[in-house]
Formats: sequence, structure tokens, C-alpha cells
Amino acid sequence: MIKTIGQVLLIFGLAASCAAQTVYQTTDSKGRPVFTDQPPPGAKAVELPPVNTTPAVAPSAKPSPAKPEFGGYQHVKVVVPGSIPNGLAPVTVGLAIEPALRDGHSWQLSLDGQPVAQGRSNSYTFPRLERGTHQLGLKVFDAFGKEAASAAPVDVFVFWPGKNR
Repeated sequence: MIKTIGQVLLIFGLAASCAAQTVYQTTDSKGRPVFTDQPPPGAKAVELPPVNTTPAVAPSAKPSPAKPEFGGYQHVKVVVPGSIPNGLAPVTVGLAIEPALRDGHSWQLSLDGQPVAQGRSNSYTFPRLERGTHQLGLKVFDAFGKEAASAAPVDVFVFWPGKNR
């Protein structure tokens, strides 16, 4: 059955490539049909139906899905404990921004009113913090450098080991 289908496809393939030529059928020594464009002795011409053709259709341009309207940042916050027991060790603070930062947007983290870092990750690690009370601030900027959102400042107290508390 599969051979027969293959042979029929071969016939149609030949017909498509040689539409104006005649195809001949004969039988080989094992009784299998053989198709050729050269007429061997005893071969009979095969009458092929016209080749089916369909004109190409230009693909229609699909409209790109509309990007959801950006309604601004709903939640911007510095996540850090109220006191840090060892300011000599690296201190990681979390940066909670929802929805996630859009392409081209970034955050700026400040310590006591002075910018100390900017980026796009959801945390920042201070290598060390001085002993005492500090205020952490967070602002989000759009692709044009305009402030898009800001967090309420967070107060944090940093201890150093071995110092009087």
C-alpha cells in the first residue's frame, strides 16, 4: 500500500516537473510497475490528469497584540529590618517593585539622601554600613530619566560588633 502511494506521488511529481512530457508504464522482471519518460518496448503511455495548482496567497498582516496600558507602579518599597546587628558584614536590602520594572526603567537607591546605586535587580548589597541611624530611599525612573515612582524612606539602625550599644 505504501509503495503504491509512493508510486502515485512519484507519478504526480514527474507530471509536475514534466507537464508537457509523456510518461510510460512498464513492468520489471519482478512484476513491479516502472514509470519512465523513455518508452521501452511494450510500454504504454500513462494518461495523467492535469496538474492541480493553486495560486499563492499573500499572508495577511496580523495586527500585533496591543500592549496592556501601564497604570504606573502600585507598590515600591525598600525591604530591610529595622536594625542591622553587624554593619561590618555585607548587608542585602530587598527592593519590592510592582508591577515589575518595564523595559528601560531602573531604580535608584539612596542612603541618607545620597544616591548609592542604580539598577534593575530586586536587591542590593551594601559591602558595609557605618554604625548609627540611616535612611534608605528608593526611586524608580522611566526610560527618559523621569521619576516614575518612589518609596517612603525607611529608617534603619546599624550596630557594629564590640561597640557599646
